[in-house]
Amino acid sequence: MNRVSHPARTLIPGLPSELSPLILEYFDAVDLALSRRTCSTWDGYVAATVHRRVYRLITPHVAQYDDFSEQVQASGAVIGGLAALHILFPSHPCPPCLELFVPESTADALVTYLLDREHFADITPLADRKWSVGHDGVTVLKKKMWCVFIVRSRSRSPLLPLTSDLHSGLFNYVGAFDFSSAYPVLTSTSRGLLTMVSLGRGNEVHEDLEGAATSWVRAGWNLSSKWLPWSPSEGCQGTNSEGCAVAPRYFGDRFCASGPVSPLRERTPREQIALESAWTVYWWRGGYTCGPGCHSGLEEIEASSRTCPRSWLDGV
Repeated sequence: MNRVSHPARTLIPGLPSELSPLILEYFDAVDLALSRRTCSTWDGYVAATVHRRVYRLITPHVAQYDDFSEQVQASGAVIGGLAALHILFPSHPCPPCLELFVPESTADALVTYLLDREHFADITPLADRKWSVGHDGVTVLKKKMWCVFIVRSRSRSPLLPLTSDLHSGLFNYVGAFDFSSAYPVLTSTSRGLLTMVSLGRGNEVHEDLEGAATSWVRAGWNLSSKWLPWSPSEGCQGTNSEGCAVAPRYFGDRFCASGPVSPLRERTPREQIALESAWTVYWWRGGYTCGPGCHSGLEEIEASSRTCPRSWLDGV
């Protein structure tokens, strides 16, 4: 979330410099992750684009963006929810709120900063989202018409609550050092896999979540608990697939659209260490499998998620 400027070089030789940033204006997470591999210039523009989107979202609502950014970084928080969806998939509308997912030990300090320095008002309590098994409460802050939700993780990783949200289209985050979207192809086409914790008997959405699910459908989303109709291959690959109920996943794996938020040429040793030592979440979505061939003849599996160092999972 630190400030990142656009490179001095244009993306295409001879192109007016002011046009280069516009090329990436509507790139989504997939486009950003792929295009930055082209060269260091594209890498720099991708980093600047992510920063610009975060800045435009937040700066109208805080007095000191740089101080706010430092506090978010110090707390280990990440942007999630509708804000992360908008940043990484800008065709989706800008939300009237910000959800910050925070490790269990640093949430109080971030709340205190927003109350004392940014003059937000605490309008908690609201009923906690009962289906988000990875969170330990939500603090709701408000300034004028803008709300900030501080979602407290039950882990040292702020990412744990993300994996128990309503559907896979919300499995995205933008942090101080990196960003990631776990189901980028589905999300880019407004398709979301419902999580097991959002489903009740008969594989139907919980009664108290029907309103939320309906609002997503009205916004043009297709929500389903079934992966097979959306699988890009013939049949389901089970544990080797992107979206099967039994597929083991983690933020940063081969199905994700992920990357650092700072350009390679400007990345500091501290940032590199933070990337290499970060904790992530390992999960499988749970629910009904696509068939008995998915995993040891199972027809249904319980959802599960846990945190661990990212370095343990790379290459798995």
